[in-house]
Order: sequence, then C-alpha cells, then structure tokens
Amino acid sequence: MSDRSLDDGIPHAEIARRLERVRAAAAERGLRGLLAVARPFFERPANVAYLSNHFPPFPTGMYWGEMRGIGHAALVVPLAADPILIVDTTFRRDLVAIQDVRHARSKSGPAMSFLPNFAEAIADALAERDLGAGRVGLTGDDVMPVRMHRDIMARLPGLVLEPFDEVMGRLRMVKSEAELRLQRRAARICDEGYAGMLPAIRAGARETEVCAAGYAATMGAGADFVRYVRTYSGPHSAMGVRWPQATDRRLADGELLVTDVVGAYWGQQFDVNRTFVVGRRPSDRQRRQLDAALEATRAAIAAARPGAPAEALVAAANRVIEARGFGAHARPFIGHGIGYETMEPPLLFTGDTTPLEPGMVLCVEPGIEIPGEEGVRIEEEIIVTDGEPEVITRFEPRQWA
Repeated sequence: MSDRSLDDGIPHAEIARRLERVRAAAAERGLRGLLAVARPFFERPANVAYLSNHFPPFPTGMYWGEMRGIGHAALVVPLAADPILIVDTTFRRDLVAIQDVRHARSKSGPAMSFLPNFAEAIADALAERDLGAGRVGLTGDDVMPVRMHRDIMARLPGLVLEPFDEVMGRLRMVKSEAELRLQRRAARICDEGYAGMLPAIRAGARETEVCAAGYAATMGAGADFVRYVRTYSGPHSAMGVRWPQATDRRLADGELLVTDVVGAYWGQQFDVNRTFVVGRRPSDRQRRQLDAALEATRAAIAAARPGAPAEALVAAANRVIEARGFGAHARPFIGHGIGYETMEPPLLFTGDTTPLEPGMVLCVEPGIEIPGEEGVRIEEEIIVTDGEPEVITRFEPRQWA
C-alpha cells in the first residue's frame, strides 16, 4: 500500500459523509452517539475502517495482565463533537481521516505504558465526549470481547450500549463509486492471481504448492494481503470448508481441485472459488456436475435485479441444480455481500428477503458438493445495477472444452 498513490483509496471527504450518515441514523434512534469496535485488517476491520480509514495492523491476543485488547481498534462518534479513534499500535496518518487519534496505553505504570487497555481508553474517551451515561449505539458487539464490555460497563455504570450493527450493515450494503472502483480492481487482482496459479495445478503437485503459487501470484498482482488460498483436491473437494487450507496431499490426474482465494485491495475484499480438472479433460460425470454448477451460478446472477429479494438468487440457482439431477445437493446458502469484510449482508440465503439495490456487490457461489465423491464451486463477483448485473470477475472454463 505504501507505494501507491493515496488518490487510489477512499478520500477523506467520503469518510466525512459516512460519519454524517451514521450520526443522522443514531440521532433518529434517540442515541447520544456511537461506539464502533473492530478487529485486525485481515479479520473484522469494517466497523472502524468504514468510518476512519484505519485498519488495525496487529493480530488479536488474549488478555494477559495489563495487555487488554491488542489487535482491536475503537471509534467514539458523538453527534456533534469530533470523533476519537483509539488504536493499539501504529496507524497511517496519511490514510486515517480522524484527527484525534489516541493509543490505548495502559495507565498502570511506566513499565506497562506500551500495552493497550481498551476498556480504560474507551471509557475515558466516552466520558470526555459526554457519552459516559445514557444510550449510545454499539457497532461491533459481535467482535468486542466480553471482558472489554464488562470492564467498560464497570467504569461507566450509567452507560447503555444499544446494538447498532444492523443499521451499519444496511448503510454499508450499497457501495459508493469509490468503493465500486476498488472492488473492480480487487476482482481483477484475484483473476490475475488465478492465472498465475494455473501452472502449479498439475498431477503430482502438492496442495501446498498450489496454495503457495496462489499466494505469490495474487500478492504479485497487487493485493494488500491474501487471507487464504484454500486448495481441496479429489474427495476433499466435496468438503466446502476444511482445516488446514492446504495439505501435502498430491494431486492425481483427472481429479477435481476446488480453490478459494480471499484477500483485499485498499481494504476492499475479494473472495472467489474456482474448480479445475487436474491434468486432462473432465469425465462425463464430472462434466455434468461442472456444467450444472456453472449454469446455476449464471442463473443466480441473471436473477440479481434491483428489487429482487436476496433469496431469489438461491431459488434460481437451485432450480437449475434440481433440473440437472443434483437436487439432493442443492443448498439454502449460495453467497453473500462483500466489501470491507469477506462476508457482509445481504446473505444469499433462503429467508433473507433484503431487496437488492444498485451498488451492492455480491459473491455468487451455488456449487454442487457430493459427499464421498467430488465437489464443484464456481463463484463470480457481481455488482447490482439498474439493469443487468455487472460481472467483475472472469471465469474461463478452458479446461472443460
């Protein structure tokens, strides 16, 4: 990131507009302000990154002595006064749009002054901004440690923290033009990563070799980071998810390999599954499964029109899967929104009736996984528009011809 033009990222003026929208939403609900809590850039940064351009750079760690909350960040947003950003280690002054930035250093003594105590720092910032009592919105109550919450409430017994995540989720669902520009570039980086990975997909190669090639190619294409490159071969391809992300299993000629590349560019994430045939063209059985999965993905994409409920994409995909004879393997979940985090609302899930809007970015991944045999997942990222959706990734079934 350091060698790029700052003009490539989210401008500070856009952060200011986001803060005003959040303040207006909090005021409508009778709240006195907002507290946002986030985890590291590779995990759950969105609550703070969306409102500040700060991505916590350090991994989280257990509470130990005076080290309480490392790997987190917090933002205190009053309705009228300036916000306060609380960080655990370093931050990018050239990127961060908040002027008042403070380190959550413990006050327990000089020897501990470099260790963060977030509950202490958050409570002090809330009190300073006259938010130490009354109703304050909390976005990030699913990532805030219970102990952090407990310690804040012990220091500020008159404070009432009310859930605000659903409001923030809806504000973040529709992306700005700057976010869409970054999402398109992130998708191209992922495509370039896959192109660089292809030569490693050969009979005799280990899953770990393919994984390493994917990391290297995607980082070389310009990613901020690669969260993981999942590589599941043969019978493992039907597992959907598995630990670890890659093993030393060697790929066999003619089997399927399912991969998943997840990372980010300027904080905007990409998440794309692909399926490959190792070494040769697919068998008739594999071709039926591959063609059905690809058709299901395309049907779901075609259903992504403004006003359609998110679950309509599930129905469209599963109609194809059932018609192709794989109905027993149809799933109620076929994808999700994406942005500052890998999985954001809406969910492409039976029961999610969120109406689609232009500017939403979706990962569409129906898939057909047959336990004990093989699995297929072909994922595309799309932008919902006023008409036909824009597909921003590029799947080419070259091995299937």
